[in-house]
Amino acid sequence: MDVEEMKDVRTVTQIQQMENVMTEHNNHYMRLKSLDDDSKEITEKFHEAKQKAEEILRGFIRMASKLQSRLLKTQRETDVLEEAWKKVDQAFFSIKCVHNIPSAYAAAVEEVHRRAAWKKYFAGHLQSTSQLLHRLLSEEYARRMSFSQNSGNYLLHETMSIFSSPFPSFDFTKRLDRIDPLISVSSLSSERLEEMNKKYPLLDVDISKLSQEAENVKEGARKLEDGQKGLEAASKEMKKKQEEFERSEAELKKKRAEFEEEMKKKREEIEEEAKKKKGEMEEQEKKRDKLKKEGEEKKDSLKKEEREAEERRKVWKREEEEAKKRREEWKREEEAAEKKRKAWKSEEEDANRKRQKWEEERANKKREEAKREEEESKKKRNERKVAETAWRKAEEEHQRKKREWKKEEEAAARRKKDWEWEQAEAEKKKQTWKKQEEDRKKIEREKKAEWRKQEDDWKRLEKEQERKRGEWKVEELSAEKKRRGWKKEQEEMDKKKRESQQDDVLNSQFLQKEIDKEREERDLERILGKAREENLQALLENTRRLCEPMFEKGLPLKTVQPNDVVVILPASLPSISNSSSNSNGGGPSDGGPGGYKKGPPYQVLVSGTPHFLHAECYAAFEGIWGKGNYALAHVFALEAGSNDDCLIYGMDSGQQFWKVFASLCSPPKS
Repeated sequence: MDVEEMKDVRTVTQIQQMENVMTEHNNHYMRLKSLDDDSKEITEKFHEAKQKAEEILRGFIRMASKLQSRLLKTQRETDVLEEAWKKVDQAFFSIKCVHNIPSAYAAAVEEVHRRAAWKKYFAGHLQSTSQLLHRLLSEEYARRMSFSQNSGNYLLHETMSIFSSPFPSFDFTKRLDRIDPLISVSSLSSERLEEMNKKYPLLDVDISKLSQEAENVKEGARKLEDGQKGLEAASKEMKKKQEEFERSEAELKKKRAEFEEEMKKKREEIEEEAKKKKGEMEEQEKKRDKLKKEGEEKKDSLKKEEREAEERRKVWKREEEEAKKRREEWKREEEAAEKKRKAWKSEEEDANRKRQKWEEERANKKREEAKREEEESKKKRNERKVAETAWRKAEEEHQRKKREWKKEEEAAARRKKDWEWEQAEAEKKKQTWKKQEEDRKKIEREKKAEWRKQEDDWKRLEKEQERKRGEWKVEELSAEKKRRGWKKEQEEMDKKKRESQQDDVLNSQFLQKEIDKEREERDLERILGKAREENLQALLENTRRLCEPMFEKGLPLKTVQPNDVVVILPASLPSISNSSSNSNGGGPSDGGPGGYKKGPPYQVLVSGTPHFLHAECYAAFEGIWGKGNYALAHVFALEAGSNDDCLIYGMDSGQQFWKVFASLCSPPKS
């Protein structure tokens, strides 16, 4: 019965524990569900932020690529302009010589005049200086003579030897010779000056006449100077553009370096964070393994304790069964002793009855057979003696049996006491075992609760680790995606670099072709001389008169030849802009030819055929003549290129040299 009650109590405690575990699991499940929802929201926000960052980054990359393409295009054009400028310098070296020779001769005349004036000025100063020295020497000589005459006669000869030192002398020739090798002042006499005047008769020429001639020469060279100023202005403009391009390229390189540095830092940060998270995951993995091992060890220890408790329960059951057996043996012994006591009592009663009966029989016999007994007293005494001896033997046997029974009763009492002591010990052991069992169950419950808690912590850590592993995988995938994007951008940059190198090769081939055209460039000098002699104002009037009907008709494009005369006019001319706007279908803002930018297109007249300059030439023309001003230039050099491109050299009405790289396109049909 006790065992069944213990089993019932154990089942009740197990059911309560299972209910507690179920409630804990339900709470843990609800908590995990809420955490899962939070993690999903965080993941969605993270993906949205990542997509926004990627869009912003792609926008910056597109802007950088567009700016780089524009800079490369501008760089190629500036390289072509620079090469053309070098060729112009080489081609117009004789013009520079013609331009600089008059100023050089005028400077030589001025130098001769200046040196003659300086010679006269210096000779006058030397004359006055020589007169002053002569006067000082004569005065000193007179003073010394007066001293020697007045006081020298009274002094000793040795004393007068002190005053016998000569006059101090100074050689002017050695020092003044280095000033100007053309003018020698070794002699300061007037004869020497007359010889110098005879030797250099140009010094006596009228300076005003020479200055007038120099002015005439300068007037003749002023036109070349104006052309040179135009070239210098164009070169300054080109240098300014080149500096702007270099600045923009430097800014682009700086931005690209900053972007690469930022991307590198981000990659390093992502890799460090990934390594850190990987290390944390490894540590958590180690902790999980450690907790798992500890849980397994605790499980093994609990199983071991359960086995030991089961063994103790088995021992207690065996002891209880042995105690039961001993109790049954004691009961059997007690029953046997009781039977023996009953048998002894029955024997004693039988003996008493027999004794009483015998005594009665003996008394009766004594009374009835007094005589016979008396007669047979001897025989009966003998019999009585035999009976007494037998009774004594029986009494002795009874006393012996009584002693044996007492001994057996004492042994039974001792056994009873031993059994009671064993029963008390068994009860004590049972109470101790119950207490130990309760303590063990309590410890087992605590250990199971702790193990469940550790198992929950381990599961939570495992889920957290799984979540972090998933986040790390997502971040690793995003880092890999960024790395692939960076590699793709690097490949695109390498591709663009290769394309730029190919463009450089094409430019070098184009320049090589231009070098092969030296024969045409030699003809440019002849065209230049012819263009300088023409009247530009008359050309302007004739051009305005010719352009109006031609623009109205919309003549087709003519192939540009090196010897063609090209006239460039802005579209803002009243007589031309109206007709061109009607025939061309609108200006640049209306989507004109060539994809013009905002601003008036420049019209080009090539041997009487109208064309339009490309929009990229606006800045060059507006930098020379200004926005909205009337511009006319007589182009005296033209180099045809690929895709209807040409390099134009010319001189405007102010005799300013200029050059521009233009794209010629025909006006659209009406």
